[in-house]
Amino acid sequence: MSTPAWLFSEPTDATQHLADAVVLETLSAPLRRLIRHFVDTDNVTAAVGRWLGYPPAVQLRHRVEEPGPREIVRALHLPDTDRVQLRHIVFVTADGRTLMEARAAVALQRLPLEARRLLRTTDTPIGAVLGRLLPRRNTLHWNVIADPDDPVAELLVVRARVDAHGVPLACVEEHFHLATLTGTPSGGDQT
Repeated sequence: MSTPAWLFSEPTDATQHLADAVVLETLSAPLRRLIRHFVDTDNVTAAVGRWLGYPPAVQLRHRVEEPGPREIVRALHLPDTDRVQLRHIVFVTADGRTLMEARAAVALQRLPLEARRLLRTTDTPIGAVLGRLLPRRNTLHWNVIADPDDPVAELLVVRARVDAHGVPLACVEEHFHLATLTGTPSGGDQT
């Protein structure tokens, strides 16, 4: 897999944010709380751990460095010739159920040497690596969709750009498995 199946666009306009708010209000209170917990966070890795009450297991499924797709290069404000690291990770519960899948395009050249080393050689999620840089996660869009692998289940899909001090560092797309998250030992009662 070289080019990811998902693409990023520029930040959405006020109309899209209004539409997201309308959709949010049609959902149950526990589901609204869960969505806000993940959409409004600056660090999804930490947010998943807070929701569960323990750090999730992480599985690195794919990692490659290559020239980025045009949409990602534009979203990260990179020169056309710059390479990005494309990553695919999965967070799982202690009993092996999938909580979330995330794909990211990371501008490694903008990161400190130690952060680049960790992202190139370990399965450490970008949230854990970038935490020291005090990143700001800018949600571009979110939606609740049917899970293509299980039409009865739903996914919360979030697209965001991660910046530190105004500098774009990564674009991410996260697919949260709502049934797993609402059925976690904490019962999803986190606020």
